[in-house]
Amino acid sequence: MRAVIYARFSTERQRETSIDDQARVCQVRAESMQWEVVATRHDEGVSGSTPVGARPGGALLLADAMAARFEVLVLEGLDRLSRDVVEQETIVRRLEHRGIRIVGVSDGYDSRSAARKLHRGMRGIINEVYLDDLRSKTHRGLAGQVARGHSAGGLSYGYRTDPVEGGHRLSIDPEQAKWVLWIFERYADGWSSRRIAHELNRQGVPSARGRTWAVAGLYGSPAKGSGVLNNRLYTGWYIWNRSQWVKDPDTGRRQRLDRPRSEWIETERPELRIIPDALFAAAQARLARPARAGGTKGKGAPPKTLFGGLLTCGLCGGAVIAVNALLYGCAARKDRGVSVC
Repeated sequence: MRAVIYARFSTERQRETSIDDQARVCQVRAESMQWEVVATRHDEGVSGSTPVGARPGGALLLADAMAARFEVLVLEGLDRLSRDVVEQETIVRRLEHRGIRIVGVSDGYDSRSAARKLHRGMRGIINEVYLDDLRSKTHRGLAGQVARGHSAGGLSYGYRTDPVEGGHRLSIDPEQAKWVLWIFERYADGWSSRRIAHELNRQGVPSARGRTWAVAGLYGSPAKGSGVLNNRLYTGWYIWNRSQWVKDPDTGRRQRLDRPRSEWIETERPELRIIPDALFAAAQARLARPARAGGTKGKGAPPKTLFGGLLTCGLCGGAVIAVNALLYGCAARKDRGVSVC
């Protein structure tokens, strides 16, 4: 019988050798059963909550199964396939429906067993609870880092992280802080976010990610506190736990959900102040307008023009959009300026 081995590890604390170790124990089982291993599929640094079809190796595994290239799937355990009860059951049923035998070397799962449904149901619950417990412990650990004055992830433009005992601490980046102040002064003086982005790009100032500036990076979402002009850290207030990421059970994609204000952790850090309160207030006064949630999901709103989403710029590769009521043009040029395209 032809067999395929699937291996996966999820975090940076695990090593690439983890894949080799999993494959080795699966290979031993295959040889003892006289199965011919025709392929080994694997995913590195991929969470067990990620849908199998959304993983590079998992997608190849499913393609092999749909093409009937093997009869046996060998795993170290069902948790390598998925740590989500619903996803695990969906994939297992799909494979077993096509006559594929699934064997877990370490957890003893065998789809030929009469107790297979009870076995995988119990293992699925254990695997999913493990993820919930890990998520809770990680969140608790990050909260402790914040309480100790350390950074809990995420780096705003204008700052850098310095290693200290027990973690990392934010400090002001003098070069970037100069431009943060410049942005706020220009905006308070009446410049638009687009004009500021164009000028920053014209002067060759790299953004937080080392690329060019866009309006979204400056204006962001006032309601969510995102974007340079809405970042209260510049006034010396560190805000953590504002949002959380959850997986949409229908699409399998992660989406950002805002937490209630009562769950935010706000800490005053005067050493991180870059902007005077008066200047920040002036910028906020210009931003004040009817509340808008801001942000989009997935790939954005559907195109509203005839050629929307179909054309790309022949010079920079950016999207071609309706730049006004009469003309199409390059979105990068409109959003980032002539120095970009």
